[in-house]
Amino acid sequence: MERHPPEFTIIRTIAQLKEIKACDFFAVEETRTANKLCSQGYLGVKMTSSLSGKVAFVTGGGSGIGEACSISLAKEGANVVVADRDLVGGQRVVNAIVGFGGKALALDLDVANDDAVEKAIADTVNKFGRLDIAVNNAGIGGDQAPTGDQSVAGWRKVLSINLDGVFYCMRHELGAMKKSGGGSIVNMASI
Repeated sequence: MERHPPEFTIIRTIAQLKEIKACDFFAVEETRTANKLCSQGYLGVKMTSSLSGKVAFVTGGGSGIGEACSISLAKEGANVVVADRDLVGGQRVVNAIVGFGGKALALDLDVANDDAVEKAIADTVNKFGRLDIAVNNAGIGGDQAPTGDQSVAGWRKVLSINLDGVFYCMRHELGAMKKSGGGSIVNMASI
């Protein structure tokens, strides 16, 4: 039985990935990272090989749910690209993955920029030779104000990251996955 610290809520869902064994995705709500939980023995760091040879691309992978997905995929044996506009956070996650024997790459990425997304997918394929799994997790909440007080610029920023960003990612991910013989995409959203 797994131990979970009482101050954290751990949500586990099993994603059946096409032609890939099931992979646990952990969403950790709090400011501590999934890596810290792993180091404390709550999630464990034992690597398996269910995703060995697969390559995963995770947007927003430098913190929160994206970080937990990146670490979980790496624990299952996938090579992971941690794409985040916070390169320091992304590199921290990569260091954690490499620390337990995984392979990972941090990329600075603004998903609202189609050219940047295209380059990030190309960099992923150039580094690891393929793309099998994508977790489109990057997103923002926008202004914390009543609808009538929201700025149009703030609204456009939310849409450009949360909506356009997923489209840009899928557009380029699908092409890379087709060349690799297929793959799986997980799109995250919140309201």
